[in-house]
Amino acid sequence: MIENVKPLSFERWLDLTQPHMDRHRYMRAHPALKGKLHRRYNDYLEGWEREIGRAVKEN
Repeated sequence: MIENVKPLSFERWLDLTQPHMDRHRYMRAHPALKGKLHRRYNDYLEGWEREIGRAVKEN
């Protein structure tokens, strides 16, 4: 069952973690800020994969 769980999309992750940052603001954001947000999202994905892997091993 846990194998069917999917990570959040970038847009959904952005909505949840940066409530002030709508799509329009994101598109106008400074490239350094966009890079920072994408690094944070990649960290989220790595952590998500690690936790799913751990949960699968336990079951």
